[in-house]
Amino acid sequence: MVVHNGIIENYLELKRSLVAQGHTFVTETDTEVMAHLVEHELANPVASLVGKETGDDGFVAAWRRALSQLRGLFALVLISADAPDTIVAVRNGPPVIVGLGEDEYFVASDVTVILSHTRQVVFLDDRQMVVVTKAGAAFSTFDGVPVVREAQTTNWDPAMAEKAGYAHFMLKEIHEQPWAVRETVLGRASVESNRVFLDEIHIDADALRTIDRVVVLACGTSWHAALVGKFLIED
Repeated sequence: MVVHNGIIENYLELKRSLVAQGHTFVTETDTEVMAHLVEHELANPVASLVGKETGDDGFVAAWRRALSQLRGLFALVLISADAPDTIVAVRNGPPVIVGLGEDEYFVASDVTVILSHTRQVVFLDDRQMVVVTKAGAAFSTFDGVPVVREAQTTNWDPAMAEKAGYAHFMLKEIHEQPWAVRETVLGRASVESNRVFLDEIHIDADALRTIDRVVVLACGTSWHAALVGKFLIED
């Protein structure tokens, strides 16, 4: 099982390789590539060697090897039916938060959703991963180097957290606009490769060049957003 935020920039390249090796895909998402890639690496004897070097079990070693093949900005959480007591989460861009409770652990993308369970949290840094088991949460880099992370205590109660400390929701939403735009564009644009990803539209570059008119339908505040889009499309 895979939970994914962000984009795997080289997922088509990985998908073609996996299909050539016998994998069958049922969606066109970059998320599904991760499930097949970890499955493939579980069957790879090299994963066992990686596990011996890092002290990982087979599932975690396979996931770490799969990670080394990814390009992009992403947050990922994986659970395997073969290792039901293990949760693996990684961050390379979008936020990942680990909640430390009493004999329980949580993985989330936002601290607000775990405040009713615990206020002890750890925020993963980029290119870090956590392996959560009944024994605790073990932090490391993508390369398997152990990392010591101290938990932080958040003083927000759930009601305060919903407004993120702002006096009211309107003020919160105003200040959230830059973040909201980043989150919206996160899975679509890459600063690293200067590419925009709209693969599911199935319009190639040659067909796109023949389009001379685009109609944007909107009303209310969306109309203002459409005006901005108008100038961007024309440019």
